[in-house]
Amino acid sequence: VYLGDASHVEMLNHLGLERASALVVTMNTSEAATKVVQTARKNWPSLPIFARVRDENHARELIALGADHVTPETTEASLQLSQAVLIGVGLPEEVAEAVTRARREAAQLRVRGIDA
Repeated sequence: VYLGDASHVEMLNHLGLERASALVVTMNTSEAATKVVQTARKNWPSLPIFARVRDENHARELIALGADHVTPETTEASLQLSQAVLIGVGLPEEVAEAVTRARREAAQLRVRGIDA
């Protein structure tokens, strides 16, 4: 267990980021996540960065800073709830999953500025 500010390159070095296969950013505040992504991308340009973000605006910001994959909390929670509702009202599970998957993919394209 390490305690420190992950937005500082010294901490990320201490954690061994140079040997990491990927970085997963799940900070509690948007500002903290932004700082970590900025620091990591600047110092490890080829390291894959996966980030949990608050919303689609924050997703766009982290993508612009170099995050490779983002998962907006609000979108993902809504998709999971929607899938449960679809199944709960009688839609076959595979159909509900297909609908959810299509919406998830459209959301990912949207945060990347691609029209779905």
